[in-house]
Amino acid sequence: MGTARRGQPDWDRLFDIVAGQSGLFTAQQALEAGYSPQVLAHHVGAGRFHRVRRGIYRLVHFPAGEHEDLVAVWLWSEQQGLFSHQTALALHTLSDALPHRVHLTLPADWKQRRFHVPAGTVFHHAVVGKTERV
Repeated sequence: MGTARRGQPDWDRLFDIVAGQSGLFTAQQALEAGYSPQVLAHHVGAGRFHRVRRGIYRLVHFPAGEHEDLVAVWLWSEQQGLFSHQTALALHTLSDALPHRVHLTLPADWKQRRFHVPAGTVFHHAVVGKTERV
């Protein structure tokens, strides 16, 4: 981990976060690594970070991941969504068909939430137990 002082951005911590997320991170994760909204905006303006969608960013020089588009949707779901239906079949190579849209199952209590649906995404709601996840 990085050794940044309190209130200072910790590059190592941010890099550790994005390493497992195809170079993507949320504004909240950046804040936890010491990047205030102002510092985050500065890095976007300087071309170091790219805004993928509201609250989701990418390190510009991080190698592109195979499923980067799916990681962005998963981060948008606050890491609560599970890829399901045709998307899950494709990820597990159980189908040759490439899904036209991303299928994401969200927790049942998200039915009441109001939000902007990411383009090309279909939502399902269900309670999915830990033993049912892969």
